[in-house]
Amino acid sequence: MRSLLASVILVSSATFGQYDNVQTYAGNGTAGFVNGGALASQFNAPYGICCDPVSNDLYVADLQNNVIRRIHDGQVSTFVGNGVAGDIDAQGTNARFSSPSGVYFKDGFLYICDNLNNKIKRADSDGNVVTIAGSGASGFQDGNASQAKFYQPKSLVVDDDGVVFIADYENHRIRKLENGLVSTYAGSGSAGDGTGPALSAALHRPRDLCLAADGTLYFVDLMNHRVKKVTTDGTVELVAGSGVSGSNDGSGASASFNIPVGIDWLDANSMVVLDAVDPLVRRVTTSGMVSTIAGSGINGYYDGPSDQARFSLIQDVCVDSDQNIYVSDRDNNVIRVLGKSGDVFASIAERRFTEALSLHPNPASTNLWIDRSALNGPIDRLVVVDAAGHIVLDYAQVVGAQVASERLMLPVDKLTSGSYILSIWCEGRRFGASFIKE
Repeated sequence: MRSLLASVILVSSATFGQYDNVQTYAGNGTAGFVNGGALASQFNAPYGICCDPVSNDLYVADLQNNVIRRIHDGQVSTFVGNGVAGDIDAQGTNARFSSPSGVYFKDGFLYICDNLNNKIKRADSDGNVVTIAGSGASGFQDGNASQAKFYQPKSLVVDDDGVVFIADYENHRIRKLENGLVSTYAGSGSAGDGTGPALSAALHRPRDLCLAADGTLYFVDLMNHRVKKVTTDGTVELVAGSGVSGSNDGSGASASFNIPVGIDWLDANSMVVLDAVDPLVRRVTTSGMVSTIAGSGINGYYDGPSDQARFSLIQDVCVDSDQNIYVSDRDNNVIRVLGKSGDVFASIAERRFTEALSLHPNPASTNLWIDRSALNGPIDRLVVVDAAGHIVLDYAQVVGAQVASERLMLPVDKLTSGSYILSIWCEGRRFGASFIKE
């Protein structure tokens, strides 16, 4: 028999501040359209993501599936759309989208950038979808919302008064929807790299937005490799970024980004910004100080310590009320989560496993033996979660665990006394059981 301890690589603590590990939150890494348990589900180029701040449910604009998915209590479902591209306002799976790219949850409504339909839509809690702006024709036109024209709107944010700000990507502008009228909020319409009066400042593919409590609008100016802001007096100012692609941490123009794509608030004084090409997860303070939170800078797919984690063409970020950071990893077809040291994946409360494991002895004091007869393939991951929802053991990249031995041994002597849940992922299925450490 082979000890599990000898068969695994232990994911250790990382060095990137309070966010010390990166894990897969939803998706099995294969492009597809499958609902169900989060880690057995499939996405196809997940793009925009957002959180319901009350429930911490996640909404995902599943770009190439042309749907909006919802992740609730460890389960993935389709919220609106059915996988067929189109342009239909209707309820639930009767609605149609064409490469939806941006989502934002506000006051019980989900706002959606229907990218290739050049429209802004909104869904209520029952999944009733309506168009709130955009004629459907690509172009640029301010005025009445139903006649306004956008050109591949990518993302949006909504203030407390219901005013919608839109990153109008190919028009190189930020637009505003208020009281049924669309107007230009920032950007001259010519691709360039400007600051100063908002309507004359040149932008180059503004990609994502976040709004401060004082009304300042922060955004990533993608092709300029910069983070900028629009002040309440109508001025575009630089926050951080040299304007040349790179990955330097630092302050203001001494820092650099490489195709910044996503932005969201981390706390009152800082934001999370994603670099798509490097790819890295960065922290940017409102004063312009940039530091790296996660990412090795190498493209790929690797869960583990934050400084070793690999992503592939990450696209958007959202932060829940517990300050867990979620990232849409487009080319890996998964949603990733950055966890704080010893912290939750409370919602990884995929605590509901699909198939039971047999554990002996239970209660256990030193070693826990796992009957692996139900596991018909290699083990992808093993996690132990305590009663409070904290991950206390996390083994990844199990090597040779498909050996013929009937049992695997898990040392538990270092755990404190109490109740735990053991989960094992094997070939897209999740097995689990609870046990007691004496």
